[in-house]
Amino acid sequence: MSGPRYRIEINPQALQKLGAGGFDGPRAALLAEAGARIVADSVKDVMEEAPPRTGREYLVPGTKTPYTASAPGEPPAIREGLYAAGWEATKGTVVGKRAVAFAVNAVATEDGISIGAMLEDGTSRMAPRPHIREGINRARPLIEDLIRGGGQ
Repeated sequence: MSGPRYRIEINPQALQKLGAGGFDGPRAALLAEAGARIVADSVKDVMEEAPPRTGREYLVPGTKTPYTASAPGEPPAIREGLYAAGWEATKGTVVGKRAVAFAVNAVATEDGISIGAMLEDGTSRMAPRPHIREGINRARPLIEDLIRGGGQ
């Protein structure tokens, strides 16, 4: 799978730091998966909750409907929603004394280049449209609360 992969890991040290008890593989896998889901949802929220875009105006292809793109530094505008809908969480997996899951987005160009990475970091022809790091920062306290509560 191409595209951004953001790892959520639940290990004994993280559980101890957050006062969430000992390591239980199946429970940790569920927590990792839920954490990855929180990250994916937070990245979508950053795009959906952004103020109105201030970039160039276009017509939606094949229509006379105007569309305002994002300007440099703004989260990506959502036109069709394919990229935003592409954010998902993988199933949590136990590997030794840790459980991992990923927030992923496989939407890519025809050449296999990640749309998410292009938007987040920009390219030689496009300034960044940051949204992933902000989504991760929004998700972090929610994931910590989830772990503290043991997934209840």
